[in-house]
Amino acid sequence: MPTRIGDLLRPWVCSVCETQSVEAAQQALTRAQSDMVIIRDLRDRPLGILTREDLRAFKASHPHEWARRRCAAIVTQMPALLDAEDPVEACVSYYRDHGVRPVVIFAGQEPVGVLHPTDVFQWCAQRDGAVVEELADRARSTDHRRPPLELAPAGNTR
Repeated sequence: MPTRIGDLLRPWVCSVCETQSVEAAQQALTRAQSDMVIIRDLRDRPLGILTREDLRAFKASHPHEWARRRCAAIVTQMPALLDAEDPVEACVSYYRDHGVRPVVIFAGQEPVGVLHPTDVFQWCAQRDGAVVEELADRARSTDHRRPPLELAPAGNTR
């Protein structure tokens, strides 16, 4: 029987609302000693994930303005949803289509955890080394990452 995504889930450790500042996301990561923070919309649903690397890159490209920017402005939103009952191969397809990033996983409409690329890579390594290499190449590429955000005029936070 194929492995389900739900078999590889990690709990989600911390989250902030999309209207909170990037500094608030940084503080949440520090408090939780996590490498990612979930960004929630105004209805408390996950929009996407900011990683330490996302924050590091944003801070470097906007050294004076980064702290006051809103999380909604920099989060990479999830273009599709994955379910805990989906086979892990569904995540491999997701990574091929949308890039290799941590993904919030749902059970129906409810978020139940985070699927980290490391866990998917380990699963693939036990089955097909060629897929691991393909995903590693995809993870190293930058075509799935948004370019650094250009700051909007003062007063506009989106």
